Formats: sequence, C-alpha cells, structure tokens
Amino acid sequence: MNIDAECIQNASKAWDTASGNLNEIIKVFYVHVRRIPELDRLFSGKDQAGISRALTGHWENTCRNGFDEAYWQRAQRIGETHARIGLEPRWFIGAYRLIAEEIAREISRKLKFHPGKASVLKEAFYRVVFVDMEAILNVYNDIERQKAEEAQKAISGKIVANFDSYVVTPIQTIASATEELGASVTSISLEIDQGINASRNAQEVANSVSAVNETMKVAADSISGVVDMIRGLADQTNLLALNASIEAARAGDTGRGFAVVADEVKKLAALTANNTNEIAAKVSEIQKISNQAADGNRSILQEMAEIVDRINAIGAAVHQQREATANIARNITEVRDSLGKIAE
Repeated sequence: MNIDAECIQNASKAWDTASGNLNEIIKVFYVHVRRIPELDRLFSGKDQAGISRALTGHWENTCRNGFDEAYWQRAQRIGETHARIGLEPRWFIGAYRLIAEEIAREISRKLKFHPGKASVLKEAFYRVVFVDMEAILNVYNDIERQKAEEAQKAISGKIVANFDSYVVTPIQTIASATEELGASVTSISLEIDQGINASRNAQEVANSVSAVNETMKVAADSISGVVDMIRGLADQTNLLALNASIEAARAGDTGRGFAVVADEVKKLAALTANNTNEIAAKVSEIQKISNQAADGNRSILQEMAEIVDRINAIGAAVHQQREATANIARNITEVRDSLGKIAE
C-alpha cells in the first residue's frame, strides 16, 4: 500500500478533523468491549484511561509522523503486549475497525459540506490504519510462531529424551509378549501333534480289536458248523442203536448181549446230543457277544475317525497360527531394531 508524504499529510488532517470527539469514540469502543466476554475479561480491572491515551497517542503520532523509527518501536511493543495478554488477532482487528469507522464517521460529519475532501482524508487515514494494523499483526504472528517453534522443540526434546520409555520399551515389551505367545502356540502345537499320534494309535488298536472280533466271529461260526455235524452224528448213532435194539429183540436170547451194547450206544448218543446242545448254546452266546463287539467296534472306529479329523483340523489351525505369530514376531523385532538405531 502506497504511503507517501501526501498520504501522511492528509492522515494528519484527518486526525485533526476527528480528534475533537475522541472521548466519545473511545466510550463507544468500551461499550462494545463490555458486550464481548473475551474482551471484557482482558480489559476488566485495567487502566482504561491509560490504554485509551496510549492508543490515541499511537494513532496521532502515526498519522502525523508516518512510519519512522519511533513508529516501529511502538508497533513492536504493541504486538508484544497483545501476545502477552492473549489478545487474538480477530479481536484486535475488530477493535481497530470499530474505532476507525467511528473516526471516519466523525470526519464525514465534520466535512458533510465537503464530501470530496472528506473522502480524501478518510482514504489516507484508512491507509495508515491498515499498514499499522498489518505491522502489529506481523509482530504478534512472529511471537506466536516463535512460541510454537519453542513448544515444538520442547516436545521434540521430551520425545527424544523419553524415546526409550515412550517407544522402544513398549515395543520390546510387545516383542517379548509375542515371543511368549509364539512359544505357547508351539507348545500347544506339539501337544496337538502328540494327541494326533495317540488318536491314530488308538485307531490302529481299535482296528486290531475289530479284526480279532471278526476272527472270533468266524471261529464261532466254524464251531457252530462242527456242533451241527456232531449233532447229526449223535442222531445217526441214536438211530443205529435203536435199530440194533430192534434186531436184538428179534434174536431173543441170542441177541441179548448185542442189546446191552446197543443200549449203551444209545445212552452215549443221548449224552453226546445233550452235550452238543450245551455246546451249541455256548457257541450261540459267543456269536451274539462277537456280533455286539463287532458292532461296538465299528461305532468306536467311526467316532475315532471323526476325532482324528477334528484334531487334524485343530492342528492345521494351530500350525497356521504359529506361522502367523512367528511372522509378527519377526516384524516386531525388525521395528525394535530400527527404533534402537534411531534412539542411538
């Protein structure tokens, strides 16, 4: 913005035109301030008269003398004060706008019959005010930027100083926990492998028992056949003994000895038949038990097969988890090593 000698001269005239009513303008300003809680807290209890004198004195010197060395010193102090008390730029700009508008309004009122002159004076005054406002804001922003940089450096320093406790140590803890998890998964995997082997062994034993039962069933069936054959022989022997008795009766006294022998043979056949029936009953019982055992073993074999399949599925999942855990552990170890190098 062009600020030349003519602009400063017109700004000085503008100040002279409006300065007679400055007290009223300042009153309007403070009425506005009291309506805004943030500003009211900043100015409450302060020397408002002193603040007013400082503000009007600064503007008067700027309008009359322009932007000389003294101005830049004042602008520096004002910007530092705003940063110290926490006067945000939005409130500073709003206050400047309010006072500048009241002064411009006073110029228009005083020069209502000379609107052209009033326009020239107001333009010059606004130029000075805008440059002044920009200069003070630059000081404020520089201070705030410096504060931010210092805060960032302080935070960075704390992060670096506590890097081990904030980052490295937690990573090491996670790495240790992951290693322990991996060891646990490996142990579980080994136990499951042992369980699979035991289940397979049990399945093999069950298969062997089933084979024995089948053999017993075959043997029982064979014995049953032999019993049937013996029963048939006993029946034939009994029939022969009966025929011999008939022939002995026909022979009379001559066949009496033969009749005794036939009678003994008949008794032997009857005894054989009775014993054969008992053996048949036992064989039938053995067959029944063998059939029940065979059916039971088939159920056991089926259940054992299902158990082995389930354990195999669990084992596969655990092996997969072990590989995933090992991969995580490797990645965490790499991160830990990298962080250790950064910390160094």
